[in-house]
Amino acid sequence: MNFPKTGHMTEQMAKIAAADLAARLQGHEAPTAELSARCILDMGDRAAYLAVDPVRPPRNRIPTVSEGRPWLVAKMAFERAYLSFARRGKLVPTTLGW
Repeated sequence: MNFPKTGHMTEQMAKIAAADLAARLQGHEAPTAELSARCILDMGDRAAYLAVDPVRPPRNRIPTVSEGRPWLVAKMAFERAYLSFARRGKLVPTTLGW
């Protein structure tokens, strides 16, 4: 199973671009938005979680790193939810924290 994190990042960028474009067309100030990357790396019988800010310096800093078996379970759960929403043409709710 692959964690569709690249789709998640693309989804974030599309939402930010659409909000910016809509604001500009209406003559308003574009809203600011946080763009972050959250990755769960599969490591066999466990996984690691990384939360990074790929846009703002210092880009080589990883502020959040956690490792363990619970992340493997989280990875599988997120994958199922993400793909389920994608199959129905819906976005993953931001209330899920992803």
